[in-house]
Amino acid sequence: MQARIQNTRMHSSWTVREIAFGFSIVCWMRQNQTRLLKNGLKAIIVKEGLPKEDNNEDILKRLLRLVQIASNPKIIDDNYNYEPGKYAYLLELVEEICNKKEKSIIWSNFTENVDELTKYLRIFGACKVHGKLSMPERNRAIEKFLNDSESKVLIATPGAAKEGLTLTVANHAIFYDRSFSLDDYLQSQDRIHRISQTKTCYVYNLIMED
Repeated sequence: MQARIQNTRMHSSWTVREIAFGFSIVCWMRQNQTRLLKNGLKAIIVKEGLPKEDNNEDILKRLLRLVQIASNPKIIDDNYNYEPGKYAYLLELVEEICNKKEKSIIWSNFTENVDELTKYLRIFGACKVHGKLSMPERNRAIEKFLNDSESKVLIATPGAAKEGLTLTVANHAIFYDRSFSLDDYLQSQDRIHRISQTKTCYVYNLIMED
């Protein structure tokens, strides 16, 4: 198998931390994201048009809330109408990949993110796969990604696409956010890093710093 995981820096304007299997791109939070982190992740958020106090005491819930805020605050706060801090970094990275005539898979643990990112990256022919779609809808998206040269990006949740799929038309795996499951992380990478892959594979983690 010719494929291998590469951890070389791609772009000098990013802060890059090399990791064992790829590298992390450090993103910076928007000011409106940081307000949700103040007071120990306690904040006033808006759900269904009503303000409510969001105060998660359970440690796992607090960790999940941190991932959601760093990823896209609109997941938890309907009143958040700003561009998340990771978007600009993601767009630049996807443009770099497409300029090389290569394809990428973007992984997010949240279906809301998959929907939003599909719209945000529509100029790249983005298609999506997540658990709220029917099996025919998922199959059509995968078929398009595999066979349409204009479809350069697949955006998916690990729960819906981490197993049983060979997606070696792509050689870039971008983790927009991650769950706490190592299995999800490794299985998602394996969609591009398989025997039929002939290109160098790249793995990126978009991490947020306050």
